[in-house]
Amino acid sequence: MGIHNAFAALARLARKAVTPALDVEDTAKFPLPNSAASIRLLVIANAVIPTVQLSLLSPLADSIAAGEVSLEFLTEEQIKKVFGSNIRSHDALQWFRQRLINSKATCIFICRYSGPFASELLSYSRECGIGTVYCIDDDLLNVPREIGEAKFAYHNHPLRLTAVRYLLEEADVVYCSNERLTQRLGELGIAREFYVGSLFCAGRVLQAPRDGQALTLGYMGFDHAHDFQVALPAVVRLLRQQPHMKFELFGRIARPPQLAEFGDRVIELPVVQNYEDFLAALAARRWDIGICPLARTRFNEVKNINKWIEYTSVGTAVVATRGMIYDSCCAEGCGWLAEDGGWDDALQVLATNPSVRMRQVQAAQRRLMQEYSLEALRAQVLDVVGLATRAGMVRYKVVEDDQAQSPPRAMKPRNQESVNMDDTIQKITDSIDRTSNVIGKVREPASVAFDGFDEHRVQSGYVESLSDDDLKRLNEMLPWMCFTSDTKGRRFGNIAWKGKRETPQVVPDPRIVQMNKAFGLKDRSVLEIGCFEGVHTIALAQFGAEVTAVDSRIENVVKTVVRCNLFGYKPTSFVSDIEKAEDMARLPRVDFVHHVGVLYHLKDPVIHLKRLAALTGRGFLLDTHYATPEMVNNKYEVDGHDYRYFHYREKGRDEVFSGMYDHAKWLLLDDLKGLLAELGFGSFQILKDEQQRNGPRITALVCR
Repeated sequence: MGIHNAFAALARLARKAVTPALDVEDTAKFPLPNSAASIRLLVIANAVIPTVQLSLLSPLADSIAAGEVSLEFLTEEQIKKVFGSNIRSHDALQWFRQRLINSKATCIFICRYSGPFASELLSYSRECGIGTVYCIDDDLLNVPREIGEAKFAYHNHPLRLTAVRYLLEEADVVYCSNERLTQRLGELGIAREFYVGSLFCAGRVLQAPRDGQALTLGYMGFDHAHDFQVALPAVVRLLRQQPHMKFELFGRIARPPQLAEFGDRVIELPVVQNYEDFLAALAARRWDIGICPLARTRFNEVKNINKWIEYTSVGTAVVATRGMIYDSCCAEGCGWLAEDGGWDDALQVLATNPSVRMRQVQAAQRRLMQEYSLEALRAQVLDVVGLATRAGMVRYKVVEDDQAQSPPRAMKPRNQESVNMDDTIQKITDSIDRTSNVIGKVREPASVAFDGFDEHRVQSGYVESLSDDDLKRLNEMLPWMCFTSDTKGRRFGNIAWKGKRETPQVVPDPRIVQMNKAFGLKDRSVLEIGCFEGVHTIALAQFGAEVTAVDSRIENVVKTVVRCNLFGYKPTSFVSDIEKAEDMARLPRVDFVHHVGVLYHLKDPVIHLKRLAALTGRGFLLDTHYATPEMVNNKYEVDGHDYRYFHYREKGRDEVFSGMYDHAKWLLLDDLKGLLAELGFGSFQILKDEQQRNGPRITALVCR
């Protein structure tokens, strides 16, 4: 079989795994993929980029052909083709969710993704017990200007940086291309373990080196002119000394003016997007020598050896920069390592000594087969997928059983020599079969109807007189994450996402009813910590309290003001980060505090309670998670007293249901009671103590 036919066959195998959903012109129909494969991967990426093709499609081609694996793609490029510039709109989110549902994935493979809906993606995977892999092969948190202004602006957009960091921190498995990259991510504050295998890219020997006089020198790259400058002077001198040789630039690199003197001996080859077609085109060029120059930048220090593998596959001798990333693969005569000023010697020797060039390529191709085979990479990818799949199903079981602990998100790679590919597939298949019926139940789309809500209708003040059109407009104006139902059953607000706040909120909340029964709120001053969207604020006002409602997020304050005003109430409401001393100092002294769903999001709950106690005259309603002794994994000291706690990772400012900082401390229940007693709140009446999905949680009335 010829080289072009071989790659065409491989490309067909890969395309067989992709459902018609790849035809973005027809995505509105949401075609359902064939679910016969035991491993069904939904690949999320900005586009079908080379990393996807190199690290996933190529190694899994045999598994795809055998029907063991199927793939479907969901890309930012597809979203753009459907929604244009409105890729972060509500309609785009609904479309994105439907694609997730229709994929019937057993694992979600997220490759370098920095597009919209990252948090919604992981929320969906957690609700459905689907494992997630985040695959990364560059320092996407620090893309430098040297690779081009367009790429620099693209990758460094704040929304993209936020998405990458969030996925790095929260995916079940982070699959890193090399150990150097994991160290870099650790330096950038990504505090977790990573999966790093023995290889990240692989290849096959596609053709032997061409014997005889060297005719062609080549370089391939995309917008890496600063790298090319490292070798350019030596390339110019070689072309002058070897007038029979030509030089080819493959990719998106402008011809530098230094090469103008060589006329048509310098050939520029266009970009080939499909990876297999690219390899076939590269092989057809029959390069004798291929260069891998790298500027000595921190970004380049964590890159990968793709060029060595690709050059070696097609029988091209490699010259690469010494002391960067190529030293290992080029060792023992498998490539020529050049110092910054030593490129002339390397190019001259390989261009004028065919036997040296042949021996180098033959040694490199032996290493390629032994250490960088597609079979080894296939086993590794299946291991990564297996780890993530099992993590997702463990989480699903945790959710079903209402257990406190989530599965670990830090997965260590197993020894590749011990991985049996058939066993890996069978284990994943068996686990999926045992849980497929249950997973199907939780993946039905949520209703987002405008009206028809019969439960929890509440007299809604001025909302009642709004027309349907005005209320619909109001629901779209703000990023509502919960809703109430007026007496006509119409929705005021919105759901957060599937499975989150998708039924009308109860007004008044039963906890506030108990608070009023115990304390008597009429004409009393109440401080509401964490007003969210004003649902509890309304209930407190309904019982006659003078309410001051604060929240650390401005959008929540705005939504509280709007909801309360339309219900006919005018509480005092403003932004306050209750972990800051200056913000706490601005809070009023009150009779009671409504403290629901906030304490377990704080990084310093002890200091917060001490400051709050000075403002609280009589007592408060406290609703919070706490740690059991088995959960405790750390301690900290406040005013000479040690407090043990469970370190809980938070997602920060941009995740609406999360704390404002990187972690929270869940105190032991006994420590919490003891602290409040020391602060003068000797009565601690527990109304409810239950085990929830994330951990144990109490509702309590606390008073002096």
